[in-house]
Amino acid sequence: SKNPIKTVIGFSAIFAVAIPFIIYKLNHGNPHFISLLERLAPWSRPDVVLSILATLSFSYVFLRFIDLIVSVTWKNSILINPLSLMGYIFPFHMLLSGPINVYQDHLMIDQKSSEEKIFSNVLSAVNEIATGLCYKFVIAEGLRIYVYGINQPLGTTTWLEAAFLTIYLFFDFGGYSKVAVGLGRLFGIPTPNNFSIPFFSFTMTELWTRWHSSLGDFIKRNIFVPLQLNLVRKFGLNWAKWTNAFALIVSFGLVGVWHRFTLNYLFWGISMGIVLSIEKIFRDKWPDFFQK
Repeated sequence: SKNPIKTVIGFSAIFAVAIPFIIYKLNHGNPHFISLLERLAPWSRPDVVLSILATLSFSYVFLRFIDLIVSVTWKNSILINPLSLMGYIFPFHMLLSGPINVYQDHLMIDQKSSEEKIFSNVLSAVNEIATGLCYKFVIAEGLRIYVYGINQPLGTTTWLEAAFLTIYLFFDFGGYSKVAVGLGRLFGIPTPNNFSIPFFSFTMTELWTRWHSSLGDFIKRNIFVPLQLNLVRKFGLNWAKWTNAFALIVSFGLVGVWHRFTLNYLFWGISMGIVLSIEKIFRDKWPDFFQK
């Protein structure tokens, strides 16, 4: 940014929301965390502090905070009133499993009439909600009970179980997302579609534009494109291929640790970034092969 004050404010705000996110992620599931809070701040209510940390650190809430900060600080978007702002950060129908709504789209709600907000696309909304409930409670739960049994933990010890788990996660996650999209249409709240038949993808790159699309759009909008552009400006177009690969690896590495702060998730993210970088090189060299 050309305005250093905006830059300082923006990065300070990102740092402020990142700290509780990192603290909670690192200590999630740690039985000694509450006792640690009691020792560090005996005057506080550790259970209340933990609840606040959990709320601020909820993965989708955290990403909305980041999108809000970037939009207001660097994209000169207006800051809406506190009530509407809470509606963006904590949308009731998107809290559980996303998708991640876009702040710029949220600003456009006020441009619609009340009648459009409530009664537009009612049949389409009901169809999305019904399909989502079928995905989740019929297909996903039926598959889980068939493969793992009732009240048994999910696990992968064989490649077949890994395949079942992937299908289960799609219908579970996709079901929640469809319900969210339906409710968004019903009430006129911009709610991005998270899935678009991902198992029909021809390449890994296409898969990640169809699976959890709102997360992919967030990463592309806020991390990949700015990082890629800055690297190209610094090193020149001759290095565009390598800066693209680096930006992909960094972006997917962050996606990995966003899911969970472990070396396994970081390794998964970096590996996926490397795979997509190699695929990009092949697509550029033999574009006809990748045409459908």
